[in-house]
Amino acid sequence: YIRTVLLPGEVMNQWFQTIPSRQPYLGFCGYRVIALLMGCDYVHSPRRVFEIVYADSYVKRGIIGNLNAPGFLMDYANLGLLGVMLSALLLGAIIATFSTIFAANTAFLAVLMPYFALTTEAPISMILNSGGLGIAAVILLAMHRYVPSEPGRRRVRA
Repeated sequence: YIRTVLLPGEVMNQWFQTIPSRQPYLGFCGYRVIALLMGCDYVHSPRRVFEIVYADSYVKRGIIGNLNAPGFLMDYANLGLLGVMLSALLLGAIIATFSTIFAANTAFLAVLMPYFALTTEAPISMILNSGGLGIAAVILLAMHRYVPSEPGRRRVRA
């Protein structure tokens, strides 16, 4: 209970207490690729929040770390409430797309659900690119044509 409910809630509270009062919104400089394209220095939000929250304890002793949080908080750190809304819309669009494509085979959706659960620990962009969701989706799309649909379900062509 403490590890799954209280600790994540405490971490989210630390982020909201830090941003924007002690750390201003980063704009697009908190997104690695966009920061590179815009010519601004990339700022890794989880490390920056860790440095602020634990400045008097861990950082003073030379300990470097990250204060990991749900993906929407990284968007909040960059764009504020607009970032949270965009994050929710993006995740909803991805889930809706997969739900439409795999409507005939709900087992495929079950395979993808753990990846969506990972959004409690990482941004959706990381889960898509390096977290395995993109690869799993491509594999399932390739299998989609060869696996029979469930009885009573209509196959949607992708």
